[in-house]
Amino acid sequence: MDDGKILKRQPHLLIIIPIIIIIISALFYVVFFNETSVDEITAMEGEEIARLKILNWNENASPYIVMRLNDSWGYVYVDYSKNISTDWLTMEWMSVFVYDNGTFTSLNGTGILPQTSQWLYPENRTTIKNWVLDSSEAINIAKSNETISELIKQSENYDIIDMQLGASTEHINPYWAIRFEFEGEEIPIYNLLTVITVDATTGEVLEIGNIW
Repeated sequence: MDDGKILKRQPHLLIIIPIIIIIISALFYVVFFNETSVDEITAMEGEEIARLKILNWNENASPYIVMRLNDSWGYVYVDYSKNISTDWLTMEWMSVFVYDNGTFTSLNGTGILPQTSQWLYPENRTTIKNWVLDSSEAINIAKSNETISELIKQSENYDIIDMQLGASTEHINPYWAIRFEFEGEEIPIYNLLTVITVDATTGEVLEIGNIW
């Protein structure tokens, strides 16, 4: 039978068929393309999850570095008592990555610790102690700083492209290092990448510099 005659006798098919196609297309999009948004967790929220994994490995381990990745926080823990060489950077370590949805993965090994950005840590790095300031609080302090707030006003767009917590023997307390990227014609070229360090115990702004 001619398909055209079927549609003439049953005109409701002209309405039903497109609706079915739209529904199927919508379901296909939801299942395969639409990602459920997840709120970004803070460093301390992630550390609560990471710590549970660390305790099973070594209850004496201390955090060596905390860093923000795309959709997770990364934590590296070490234990001085497990040092296997005269250079404390070569010892047993464990890394835990806690994702914004609450899941995590881990990796541990023996050898040289994962290297970090040299703009954050000098040679005399040490483990993190007296960590009080969470990542969200550190960001608020950084944004309220006179220099950073003025750059935010001048910029057409800005983003935090790197955020790490660490410690060194040069400072009494651990500190956050937050790297901003600014865009805009009014931004001086030397301020396009600006790093601010914030004491992770007192909240004091320690230094503001430019990184290339």
